Amino acid sequence: METILLYGFIAILIVINLVFIPLHLRYLEEMNKDKRSQIQRQKENTFQEEVLHLNLQTNVFLYPSGLIAILIFKFKKR
Repeated sequence: METILLYGFIAILIVINLVFIPLHLRYLEEMNKDKRSQIQRQKENTFQEEVLHLNLQTNVFLYPSGLIAILIFKFKKR
């Protein structure tokens, strides 16, 4: 029973990360197009955008999708 729960949890994490890879890629591409400095972007962002950015960057379960998206982005950029 415990192994089924463990495998189910792992499967859910894999699915979530697969869904978030394109979202991370789109986010990275938009940040790359935006030529403003990070300080200017932070000053001009709305509260909702700041919360979204914080949640996306600090969620431990989304680290693998973020790392994969960064690797894909760097590979595309070559």
